[in-house]
Amino acid sequence: MIVTLLFCLIVFFASGGVLFLVLILLSRFPHIRRGKKRDAYLPYVDKMVSSLLFEQVAYTEILESADYKKLSKSKGFNLLLLRSVIQLHATYAGTYASRLEGFYTAAGLQYWSEAKIGRHSWKAKCRGIREVSEMRYTPAYTLIYRYIDSRNAVLRLEALSGLVRLKGFEGLKLLRHYALPINDWIQINMLH
Repeated sequence: MIVTLLFCLIVFFASGGVLFLVLILLSRFPHIRRGKKRDAYLPYVDKMVSSLLFEQVAYTEILESADYKKLSKSKGFNLLLLRSVIQLHATYAGTYASRLEGFYTAAGLQYWSEAKIGRHSWKAKCRGIREVSEMRYTPAYTLIYRYIDSRNAVLRLEALSGLVRLKGFEGLKLLRHYALPINDWIQINMLH
């Protein structure tokens, strides 16, 4: 009787362990697949962005290339291209920054940022607001304006600083009618 009970316990825990291992592997497969796709897209993104910035290739030439037409149908490629353009824009200034801004709108990357602003998650909204304000995409002003009275303090801060980044000091005029208190941290971030 004890041997049978011991055998059942061993089988139960062994099968539970195997099931747990299988579930872990199954949960990792999408992440691994996404990582492989990202690694496959990265050389194309680097080539496109470097030719845009350093070889002075026109937007239309990049957008009409066979590689871009094939890869732009993929969400992963577009998000990787968006992230790369945003990171480079934060790094460069002057002509390079204006070329990246032009490419951002010519490639339709602003739609991905606007989609993030429309999501339910406040983190995604903040990311989208940061992206459109970093790229100085002024048509998103009305989208961002909706969130200056948000209950979420981080989203409210991001919306306020995004509006100021989009409109410059003229964006500070909206603060005359702003009812919520503005602490020092928010003021510093808006002027930065």
